[in-house]
Amino acid sequence: LQKLLLEKEISYNPDILILCEPLQGLDSKSSEIICTRIKQLKNQGKTILILSSVDFPTEYADTTYYLEGGTLLLTNIKENNHKPFKTECV
Repeated sequence: LQKLLLEKEISYNPDILILCEPLQGLDSKSSEIICTRIKQLKNQGKTILILSSVDFPTEYADTTYYLEGGTLLLTNIKENNHKPFKTECV
């Protein structure tokens, strides 16, 4: 269902896409499909905001913000060499 909903939203060709927990409850194959699609959209120049309470691959991010308890702990993980998130698809 999540894959279908994502494709439906993409069909409107938005410049900005906001995804809340895009990998939640998905098996590894479905997660891989979603990650691949997100990467394609990023390569098309789309702005993608991903909200996730679990690890999400940072290879999709130009800028990453790490929040804990409502406090900004880290900005732009790639520059700071700190990786609280996984760096590859599930």
